[in-house]
Amino acid sequence: MKRSAFLVIGFLVAFIVGLPYFMGIVAQKNINRVLMELQEKTNNKRYPSVQIDFDSIEFNRGWFTSDVKISGKVFPSQSKWFSSLDEKGNNFVIKSSLKHGPLLFVYDMRHASKLGSVLVNSNISLDIKNGQSKIEQLPIEAITDISVFGYFTHFLKFPGHKEKLNSLLSIEWLDTDIEISHSREINNFDLELDVDNVQLSHLILGQLILKDLNIHKAFSNKGDAFVASQLIIDEASFVSITGHNTTLEEFSLEIMMSSDQNQLTDIFVFLNVDKLHSFAGDFAGTFGIKLNNLNFAALDKSDSDSTNSMTDDEHGLKGFNTIKKIITKETNIIIEPFKLGAHDGKAELNGKIKPKFPWPNAKEVTNLWNLTERVNFVLVSSKSMIEGLAKYALKIIERDKLLKRADHSNPVAFLKEKAKITQQQVNAAIQKWQKDGFLKIDDDQYYLEFSYANNIFNINGNNL
Repeated sequence: MKRSAFLVIGFLVAFIVGLPYFMGIVAQKNINRVLMELQEKTNNKRYPSVQIDFDSIEFNRGWFTSDVKISGKVFPSQSKWFSSLDEKGNNFVIKSSLKHGPLLFVYDMRHASKLGSVLVNSNISLDIKNGQSKIEQLPIEAITDISVFGYFTHFLKFPGHKEKLNSLLSIEWLDTDIEISHSREINNFDLELDVDNVQLSHLILGQLILKDLNIHKAFSNKGDAFVASQLIIDEASFVSITGHNTTLEEFSLEIMMSSDQNQLTDIFVFLNVDKLHSFAGDFAGTFGIKLNNLNFAALDKSDSDSTNSMTDDEHGLKGFNTIKKIITKETNIIIEPFKLGAHDGKAELNGKIKPKFPWPNAKEVTNLWNLTERVNFVLVSSKSMIEGLAKYALKIIERDKLLKRADHSNPVAFLKEKAKITQQQVNAAIQKWQKDGFLKIDDDQYYLEFSYANNIFNINGNNL
């Protein structure tokens, strides 16, 4: 019995002592694999924005800690975002220290302790051509968590910065946190960026302030491809040079795209605004649109070749032919429920657009309906919403015409006359829309059903 106990204890001690060294070996293999994948992907024409070449990878592995030095060159594309880099290549050096023992629990920047991870602290140096100056070591805090299964999570912290973009425009931001997760094959990727405050100042237009900006992007090309992007702004405010203040609360924009192995692609866009405050009042709304079964596989290399000798008409035909190849007969364009709130009002819109096939050529197209086989939309709105929007539209569009008989010398009378005339015009317009069949009334809601098929427009059952 005692011998068995000693064997078990001996095995556990050997396992605990040997595991850190084993984790160091696995971490080295995973790092080498990721670097080679990264070099291959950035040298691929599908990723044209930047190219990375690794010259050397020096790994000094210890039992509980290791050091690695990675050096190479980064080559920018012609993109304006990389204009501060030298096209001939910019040398970089990454020096990292790895901790893989003796404790099996490690702590990262945002999460609780994890079992079986390797913690990497890195310093990054990069030569950047910026006028006559060069920045050597980048002021970035970089920590990487590598799981024993080869999944990488990078935590990057950038300091705040202020930059004058031109003589009129400047930008300033506070500390920025970036979290990037990916597998060692880099066939899936997840990025999250958090900025506490971003401020854009223009000498003529005014100042835009974004608070709690969050950008989240994920993609996977393992099996069916998937890309998702999300932008969330907790609060945004714009103050014009004249002093007008417009604020936006809880703004979010989501864009999702997925493709199957046949390269049939679905795209979904969703927009949400909890509150928009402006001189015109308070608004809130949501909007979404789906495009199903877009066929990018129909495009071949010849579609991307440019021909300088083309005439304008030939360019137009080429563009229409390209779109026709992308949008197949199975494609649907679907408007998701749309809501727009003005005070207590709301509107909901849903519909579907079916493209017409075959499409006419560029010379025959005079409007959107020539490209459309069938359209169906249904709008449901409260009375207060319709009246509020109509009232606002009349104030802007027909202000002078409506107020030409108002008494401008008496401000109180002027405002009363203004409200009275506007309300009269709104009531008259809505009554006319009802009489002409453009609006149906049910209790305190308005309905409008619009359809287009066989070259015939129909509103609420009435052909136009």
